[in-house]
Amino acid sequence: MSSDLNAKFSESISLHVRITIAPENVPAFLEALKPAYDAVIAEPECTLFEVCQSPSEPGVFKFVENWNATKEWMMTVSERSLNQWHVAEKIGRKWIGDLGN
Repeated sequence: MSSDLNAKFSESISLHVRITIAPENVPAFLEALKPAYDAVIAEPECTLFEVCQSPSEPGVFKFVENWNATKEWMMTVSERSLNQWHVAEKIGRKWIGDLGN
């Protein structure tokens, strides 16, 4: 790998999240997720945000986010993003319960 390519990838982060929603609540969950999704993809450092639904388990979703950013940058931005995800998590409680807390 060239040094330019190494430098590019050393500043990249990939975040993988799995979430399970009651299948009957999937449409409402996706509607509630949309504002958070839009906010994430609006960040110039976000190079990818995929939301994948399992074909064999309709309530299981996987999110993949790729960022051209350092860990320090992500921690700063995550302070902003956590507010959106906290709202989504609170909304999600009505569909999936207490998340084990």
